[in-house]
Formats: sequence, structure tokens, C-alpha cells
Amino acid sequence: MDIERSQGVGTRADQPALSTTTGKGNTADEISSTLNQAALSSGLYARSYSTHPVRIGGATEPLNAGADRLVINRIRRWLSNAFEDYPVLTAGGSSDLSKLMGGARSRPPA
Repeated sequence: MDIERSQGVGTRADQPALSTTTGKGNTADEISSTLNQAALSSGLYARSYSTHPVRIGGATEPLNAGADRLVINRIRRWLSNAFEDYPVLTAGGSSDLSKLMGGARSRPPA
């Protein structure tokens, strides 16, 4: 996020746009407001953006990192295990894919 855009949502350029200095969690309304401000300050149509991907990312990122599902469920206040239905391909999750594909080609034919 560049300096102008980060100033538009009240964060420093080196901070995530949704960070908080209070140490408390953000409400859905606060996140929605931040997304709308960021979209508008970038010249984008604010209604095209929602909090849903942020909520999904907040659960799938720790899941992809190997966090316990029960911990994610409790800490992220999911009332169900629906977050497990959102498979996410990440750069980290696919980093060894090219090595695996290259290794398959370098094997001699059986």
C-alpha cells in the first residue's frame, strides 16, 4: 500500500491497512469502513469490496500454516467449521510445486 493510500485509511505505509494499535480485534463495521475508504481513495467503486474475503483469509491463513482447527474456530469466533470449506492456494502452499513437476520430468522412464 503506498503512502497516500495508507494515510487515507489511517495507517503507516509499512503497516497492514487493517492493523490496530489498541490490540483489540476489529469489528465487521470497522473493517467494512476501512475497505470502503481504501477503495474510494484509490478511485474504485466501494460497493465492489466486502469483508467476506478478509474473514476467510483470517481463518485460512493460519489453517494453511498448520494451526489447529479448534483454535482457529475459537479465536476467530467461527460458530461452525465452514472455514474449512474454503481451500486457498497460496504462494507458500505452491512453492515446491515446480520442483515436484521438474522432478517428475527428470526421472528416467520406467
